[in-house]
Amino acid sequence: MKKFLMMTLCAVLVLSLVACGGKGGNKGGAGDSMALTDMVDKLYEGISADNMPAVMTQEVPAEAFEGVFFIPAVDGAEGVMSEPMMSSVAWSVCLLRVAEGTDVETVRADIEKNMNPAKWLCVEAEKSSVVANGNTILLVMTSDDAHDIIVKNFNGLWK
Repeated sequence: MKKFLMMTLCAVLVLSLVACGGKGGNKGGAGDSMALTDMVDKLYEGISADNMPAVMTQEVPAEAFEGVFFIPAVDGAEGVMSEPMMSSVAWSVCLLRVAEGTDVETVRADIEKNMNPAKWLCVEAEKSSVVANGNTILLVMTSDDAHDIIVKNFNGLWK
């Protein structure tokens, strides 16, 4: 009887582990359903006030995609940018969510190829990256320390 009970419990444990496991990759997670403006707030968690300028987050209309994402407008995409209220600070955190069925990697690669970390006339971002998870692309150009926290927080939304 004890052996039967033990075998049953082991089977239940194995089935529950298999049921809770998922496929690898960056699909699923809070980031897929989170509003982009709310996501920006999550990206800034853990950055000290001393290392971050006063920023303003706003939606990016399609006609402004080239100036923000360095690519032409993408059909069905929505974007937000979070940049300093003073333009002489090298800081840009931008999110682009593309429509289902869009080749996210191609869009990400185009942004990475065209981005300009020196878009501010007299300053340049210390570190820049373009990262994709699900249908959302992060373009970050900031100070070195803030960059790493933002990218880590972005990736954490899909775990």
